[in-house]
Amino acid sequence: MKLKEALPPGTTIYKYALMDELQRKAILANVFEWTPEQYSEHMKCINGLPLIKVTMTAEVKGEDKVVNGDILSCKLRVDYLNLKKG
Repeated sequence: MKLKEALPPGTTIYKYALMDELQRKAILANVFEWTPEQYSEHMKCINGLPLIKVTMTAEVKGEDKVVNGDILSCKLRVDYLNLKKG
């Protein structure tokens, strides 16, 4: 319960994982008395999460409105936010 109270309103695990490490550390310092090793293990867990951002767009090329009979082009983009290159 203390952790939920320490988090900014509306924070989800996804939003928490996207926070800067210093922000997370400040929040945790208000709730837990962790050793550096415990904090390091916590960061390993957060950094191991498969964080993605999904964006989808749909359009009819050359048209402002979509009407019956149009050919709709859909694009789906998936960005992996914590995937190391290579």
